[in-house]
Amino acid sequence: MFKSLIISKLFVFIFAIAMLFYNCDGQDRKHKNNAEVLQENNQLNAYNEQVEFIPNKPVVIYTDTILSNGFTVKINYHSIEKKPFYGVVENENDTTNIKNYKNFEAKISVFKDDLPIAETTITKMTFLEFEDASFWKSAIMQYVWVDPNASNENMLCLNTSFKIADTENFKDFVVMIDKHGVIQIKQRKMNC
Repeated sequence: MFKSLIISKLFVFIFAIAMLFYNCDGQDRKHKNNAEVLQENNQLNAYNEQVEFIPNKPVVIYTDTILSNGFTVKINYHSIEKKPFYGVVENENDTTNIKNYKNFEAKISVFKDDLPIAETTITKMTFLEFEDASFWKSAIMQYVWVDPNASNENMLCLNTSFKIADTENFKDFVVMIDKHGVIQIKQRKMNC
């Protein structure tokens, strides 16, 4: 009797396990499309979101300029890889495209007659006093270049530009470094 009780409990246990596996065969999803199944499991957004980093690879541009007025400029313009900032979100066909833009900085070394006179790093934080915080939150440094036409024996002029991605909103600046290493910054006004 004890043996038949164990066998009957074992039979009931095996029957219960078999029913569990039989009912978990996915038949409830048979008539649903993939989007419905993913949405049911709260995974649809993971497949409808595309994240892009701009630029997608590190950017480093070295410029070494020697001017006839005695100034020498070394510029290391590069993307800041550790701190991309959130950019533009576009929605198309139920897909969200998120573009994360990287900021840039320029490390500048200036020499006059082969003697070092200035070393500085230019980022958008350098220009905070020229524009409101909302511009700088989204602005990206585009370029830093030597302006040989504006430079003279006593002054080196560098130009830089900041732009808000996917817009026509930009600001240009002139960075002037005199022969003693004193740095002045002026915003360039656009003539329309």
